[in-house]
Amino acid sequence: MKKLLVGLLALGSVSSFAMTEFEINLSESFNTLSGSKNYEAKYINDDGSISIIKPRFSNPEGNGNLYISQFSDLNGLCKLYDLGDYVSNSGRTFLKRTSSLVVRINSNARFSQFDTSRANSAIKSLMCY
Repeated sequence: MKKLLVGLLALGSVSSFAMTEFEINLSESFNTLSGSKNYEAKYINDDGSISIIKPRFSNPEGNGNLYISQFSDLNGLCKLYDLGDYVSNSGRTFLKRTSSLVVRINSNARFSQFDTSRANSAIKSLMCY
């Protein structure tokens, strides 16, 4: 009886560390756990900050070529790329867009809304810590 009890305890201890299928898939998926890689270029600057050139957004339908609105939360945009806060006054520039939608990103690094005005500009580059 003691051997059976010890065996059950050992089996229970091992199974408590077993991962569910979801946890296994999540841990094996590096892309799920990392920031967006949807940009033209990424540079490490001399001061340790990171420059993102032509950031883009992929919507749920798979369109990965949507520009990001100048009215986005810039700290949220840095979070989207798994970086720290936006570098204040880092000289971001805007690329004028006249005929396509641009996406607004909120402070939680999530889609907020489409900006459809012809006067909207998109972020051409930004720097994050």
